[in-house]
Amino acid sequence: LIYHELTHILHIDQMSLVARWVNRVVGKTLAPNNALPMWFIEGLATWVESRFTGGGRVGSAAYEQYLRVAAIEGTLPSSLDGLGGARLCPPGGSWPYVFGSDFIHFIVQRHGEDALIDFVNRYGRYLLPYGLNNVARLSFGEDFPTMFEAWYRMRIRTATVRLGAIQKAGLRSGERLTQG
Repeated sequence: LIYHELTHILHIDQMSLVARWVNRVVGKTLAPNNALPMWFIEGLATWVESRFTGGGRVGSAAYEQYLRVAAIEGTLPSSLDGLGGARLCPPGGSWPYVFGSDFIHFIVQRHGEDALIDFVNRYGRYLLPYGLNNVARLSFGEDFPTMFEAWYRMRIRTATVRLGAIQKAGLRSGERLTQG
């Protein structure tokens, strides 16, 4: 919890001197990193908690299950905007945490932690937010839609292979004992 919430503080407060000056004059109103999509904000904090605690949610059995089931049942976000969530589908309000952190983890595996740090620093220096893919290209060498497509294909492939192994081993199912 401490790593997660501290990441939010450090991430959102990463800003240029001009933004700091504006905030000093008119109150804290300009924080470019706060304009990032929720999947990035919560995904980053969830990834950091996992990276630095040896535990956390990224790679946990529950998160891997959510990801695998979503890929198999066709509810895996099919677009970058979908990472923010469909609150009525499992895992409900956890979408930005589950899918965002897994996507951030994928980006780090693909480009390294230094590239992620560079992205956060660069985006925080933007005076006019919303240049998400421009900054991504500078930091990662590719934009978010390109990375998303690679992540999506990887998740579908991983889930399909796992499902095949489960079916080969013999799928077990239970019997409902109550109706209450």
